[in-house]
Amino acid sequence: MKLVLGSDLEFVPVDAKYFRVLRISSMIWTAVFFLPSLAIVLLILHENSFTFPSILFLLIPLTILTLGIWGLYIAKRRARALGYIELDDELIVRKGVIFQKMEVVPYGRMQQVTINAGPLLNRYKLAEIKLLTAAMGSDVTIPGLSRAEAEHLRIKLTELGTAQMEGL
Repeated sequence: MKLVLGSDLEFVPVDAKYFRVLRISSMIWTAVFFLPSLAIVLLILHENSFTFPSILFLLIPLTILTLGIWGLYIAKRRARALGYIELDDELIVRKGVIFQKMEVVPYGRMQQVTINAGPLLNRYKLAEIKLLTAAMGSDVTIPGLSRAEAEHLRIKLTELGTAQMEGL
C-alpha cells in the first residue's frame, strides 16, 4: 500500500485541464534548452571532426531531451497530486509526486490572497491562487483552478481570514 500525505482527507483536486498546461509547459522548457544546446554541440562536433571527447558533448542535449520526456510522462501525476481542503480553522494544500508536501495555512495568518494567470493558464481559462501569510517567506500557491473556483476561493479565504483576525 502506497502512503500519501493526507490520504485520509478529501482534497479538492485542481481542474483537469491543468494537465495540459503542465505538458505544454514541459514541451516549451525542453525546446528552450534542447535546441540551443544541440546547435552548440553540432557546432563543436563540426569544428573537431567527431573526436571522442567532443562526442561526449552529445550527452548534454540528450539529457535535456530525456528530462523533457520525463516531464511529459509525469505531468498527469503532478496534476493529480495537487489539491486543497478547507477545514474549520485552516487551509491545507497538498502537492508533489516524488517529494510530497502538505502546507497548512491558518486562516488568521493570511494577509493577502491574489489570483494570477499567465498566458498558458489564460488559454485554458485557469488561474492560480497565491496566499501570503504573516510568516516571512511563507507563500502558498494553488495552481490550476478554474477562474470561477479561484474567485470563489479568494472571496471565501478573505472573509475567513478577516473573521479569524478579528477574533485575535
